[in-house]
Amino acid sequence: MDTKISLDLPLSKERLNEINTHLSTQTPEEILKWAVDNIPGLYQTTAFGLTGLVAIDMLSKITTSPPPLIFLDTLYHFRETYELVEDVKARYSVPLHVYKPEGCLDVKQFEEKHGERLWETDEDTYDFLVKVEPARRAYEDLGVKAVITGRRASQGADRASLKPLEVDSTGLLKLNPLFQWNFHLLEWYIKENNVPRNKLLDQGYRSVGDWHSTVKVVEGQDERAGRWAGKEKTECGLHKDYFSMKAQAKVAAGAFEHLGDAVLGLSVTNLLVDMYPGLHVGPSTKIRALVVGNATLAEISLKYKLPIRLRLHHAQAITLRASTHIQADVLESFIGGLYHEQGLKAVQNWLNPLFRPYATAAYRIVRVQHGLPLLASPSPSPRSLQTPPELASAPTPMTTIGHLALFNQKLQKADCTVEWIYSDTPEAGTDGKGTAEDGTSRRGTKTTPVWYVRVLVSGEVYGSGRGNTKKAARNEAAKVGLEKMGIFVW
Repeated sequence: MDTKISLDLPLSKERLNEINTHLSTQTPEEILKWAVDNIPGLYQTTAFGLTGLVAIDMLSKITTSPPPLIFLDTLYHFRETYELVEDVKARYSVPLHVYKPEGCLDVKQFEEKHGERLWETDEDTYDFLVKVEPARRAYEDLGVKAVITGRRASQGADRASLKPLEVDSTGLLKLNPLFQWNFHLLEWYIKENNVPRNKLLDQGYRSVGDWHSTVKVVEGQDERAGRWAGKEKTECGLHKDYFSMKAQAKVAAGAFEHLGDAVLGLSVTNLLVDMYPGLHVGPSTKIRALVVGNATLAEISLKYKLPIRLRLHHAQAITLRASTHIQADVLESFIGGLYHEQGLKAVQNWLNPLFRPYATAAYRIVRVQHGLPLLASPSPSPRSLQTPPELASAPTPMTTIGHLALFNQKLQKADCTVEWIYSDTPEAGTDGKGTAEDGTSRRGTKTTPVWYVRVLVSGEVYGSGRGNTKKAARNEAAKVGLEKMGIFVW
């Protein structure tokens, strides 16, 4: 195989095998030279371990434009590691890109955001936050197509069958130029070429990572025995296939979500039969729809911190906080899993106390819709009495029907007079300059007008609202008015 070959990405399995057959017979310098000549978008990811340092030194002798370095600063490296970074920068003229956990400059910010000792309480999420996410961000920012790693077969565990070139599930090429070298060869090269090295290696350490998960090793132990001592873990997290892991989890979650949706509907139906014997199908269907609405499910999901309890990755948790729909799906998945493991009775024992207040509120709303007077809260049947679940508090009655319609219904029954006062300029709730409390503009344009309205009930201001139509403005004001009357909406 010639040194200069064409790489058509993505690589087929046959082509990858062909390249690995060739590279397996080459020296590390020859592998690196091949990569520099043939692979576009090539970078070197390094934590400045011995293998990475040897590769940096070799590349400095192969080319005047070595691949840039990517250093993932977990914020928990040893002081000696940070000192080594400065030594390498002074010795080699190679660009260095440093990436830290998103939104965090130091340990204090990280722990304020994610909690202390996260590596103990949620190891996978810790790996994701300090290595996987920053690496993905770096690859996207820099246009990385391939990375040079410091992985070697002699490190054992998942690396024992290592090949010189790998392709992960995202199509990223991973080059392992020193895959055949052992620890003693690395030490020999470092000494012969006067390459900077971590001072901790002189203090009994052989593989250096974060300070909280690295210990000294004794004679005869594997070189990575000092990493994650006492745990089954063998990889730092960066080289795990998180995409495959998440894909498998997504399939399982989807199955439980469908199961949970069916079980939830059945459980709420049984609850309504217990609470309101003789309730007709039509009203029962409306009540059930209100009870199992996304907002209710999302509120319970958040109250029970299900994304945390289900050990979702941080990236998923960020999305969950912003999405009522997905939060509802999480609760349905949880219910499906509970049913799968413990059966319907366990699900109902947990759900009935949670949903009873929502069912009561929904029942009252449906009675109002049908023009019927409100009734006293029903007495629970003996078989529906359960101990309230921990961590939950009774929710505020909520409704999903139109705010304006419900507002008008309530006032008509109370025989109150209503007055709507319109304006095309901001009034209450602004700074007088057309800026809302949330900082957004409240002034309309020639093509998109904005209406402002205040609603007076028997002479008293009950609320104000704005919208691009008079009806939309009234609906917003009605929402505020309902809250003043003790009826909360979503």
